[in-house]
Amino acid sequence: MNIRGKLLSIVAASIALGMIVIYYSISSIMLKSFLDIENRYADNRIGAVARSFVQICEDFSNKMNDWATWDDSYNFMSDQNRRFIESNITYESMNSLELDFMFFVGSSNEIVLDCSFDHVNKRINSAGASIKKSVIDFAGSLASMNQKTTMAGLFSLESRPALIASNLILTSTGAGPARGYIIYGHYIDNGDIERINKLSGLELAYEKLDEHDKSHPEVCPNHNAAGLKYSFGKVITPEFITCVLTVNCVAGRPLFTVKFSEPRIIYNQAVATVGYFILALLISGAVFFILAIYLIDRFFAVRIVKLSAEVKGISLENNNHRRVSEKGTDEISMLASEINLLLENIEGSNKEMKKLLKELDAAARAKSDFIGNIGHELRTPITCIIGYADILADIVPEGEPREFVNRLKLSAHMLISSVNDILDHISLEGGELKLNSDEFSFSEVFDEIIGYAKFIAEEKKLVFNARIDEKLSGMKVIGDQTRLKQVVLNLTGNALKFTNAGFIEIGADISGETEKEVEVRVSVKDSGIGVSNEKRDEIFLPFVQGDNSSTRKYGGSGLGLTIAGNLVMLMGGEKINLESRTGEGSNFYFNVKLIKA
Repeated sequence: MNIRGKLLSIVAASIALGMIVIYYSISSIMLKSFLDIENRYADNRIGAVARSFVQICEDFSNKMNDWATWDDSYNFMSDQNRRFIESNITYESMNSLELDFMFFVGSSNEIVLDCSFDHVNKRINSAGASIKKSVIDFAGSLASMNQKTTMAGLFSLESRPALIASNLILTSTGAGPARGYIIYGHYIDNGDIERINKLSGLELAYEKLDEHDKSHPEVCPNHNAAGLKYSFGKVITPEFITCVLTVNCVAGRPLFTVKFSEPRIIYNQAVATVGYFILALLISGAVFFILAIYLIDRFFAVRIVKLSAEVKGISLENNNHRRVSEKGTDEISMLASEINLLLENIEGSNKEMKKLLKELDAAARAKSDFIGNIGHELRTPITCIIGYADILADIVPEGEPREFVNRLKLSAHMLISSVNDILDHISLEGGELKLNSDEFSFSEVFDEIIGYAKFIAEEKKLVFNARIDEKLSGMKVIGDQTRLKQVVLNLTGNALKFTNAGFIEIGADISGETEKEVEVRVSVKDSGIGVSNEKRDEIFLPFVQGDNSSTRKYGGSGLGLTIAGNLVMLMGGEKINLESRTGEGSNFYFNVKLIKA
């Protein structure tokens, strides 16, 4: 990825990360705020229902105020006059007050008068024994709970929720002492719920509860207001929020619930708002990204790409005279200025280097010419020495004189071999050595090498093996027979030189063949001193042997493997390969391509 792509990726990732952080931060704040508003709204709505019940309780507790502070009622508690009952307590008058029962209870909690209003048959009956007992208990509870002259509360009466109120019976001036209570009640029914619907503007669902029922939601603590005890909770689904008001009796046991469900308009509006916010955020991010791309391209990426292209052009053209543009005063311009300064330094260094290389080349040529001239000058007298040594070998008698002549011949051959190596190295180094193209048989080359190697191996008491592919043995090829023999002799001579015990093995196989060419793999294995891993590459360098002691112990100029490697490459091979371990021997092998004759 180029620097433009990296910059754009960084900007895109930064914008995306920023948008994600902003989205989660703002959306969580907005949704939390809207949820708080929704909860407060629901609490206010259910609170309105509770206040409606409180209002009903307060209104109901004042219904019999006139009766409780009426002299006729006060006197009735002492004389129990039947005319008072017949004149005032009628079904029509009690029905208009929406009463279901009424009791006159003395100060000693004795029932003076009990009435139960049958709304089906529209008549007044006597209350049942269980209601009478409950009313006496309720009278004591109301008196102990509140010392006011009027009191209302919700009770469970015969497993039905009932609104019961109590008024102290006093004179018309409110003077006492109180001669008892007027206790009256009304059973809660759907009519009361309809009245609350009108007061609260809701559609409430009414459900009577068993006093032991604990299944209603009660997430808010109990509340007390004007004799009314209640608790409320909420059930929230993705579509609706359901508010439940549980109304309890004076003793705290649940009597009934009213609930209503409303669509989550506030929350849905919050979700829609968050959606609009996301859309606006995406649009803003896209606009900012496009603007960032333009600005990065305009002020950074294009200039960096252009600078990179100019530097690449200078590199491809290898033209140190060119310079990159330096417009501006920012860091990119400073970088361009530094590049130009570097190019100037490189140009100056190149000039000095070319001058030095020219001087070195001249010195190397002079050295090569000098060595070549010396080599050629040495060749003639050495050849003469060898010739005269051959003549002396035929003349001098056997014994010590003949041994001196043989040593002279050996030294002369070694000397001319070293001179030939130096001359070959100079020719290869200067690219002047050319290969000949002669027709020859592999068997001819290897028979001569095998004869030489076998003789030396027997003298050193080494096991010698030669292995040549049968097809290759009789094949005629075109190539430089002399140079191929030189390479194999060099590797074989090294194997014989550095192996004191064990074996020597020479092998030749066909590694590849086409209609016109044959690729031959030649290998020379030995069980000699081997080559360490550190020296494997170094031994192919000129004038280098396995270690400094090898030259003193085994002799040699250190040019053999260098010349052999270069000749292999001239003959179409890659290089001479080596597998070796110190003290375990070596395996030198190479491939050459030869034309079929």
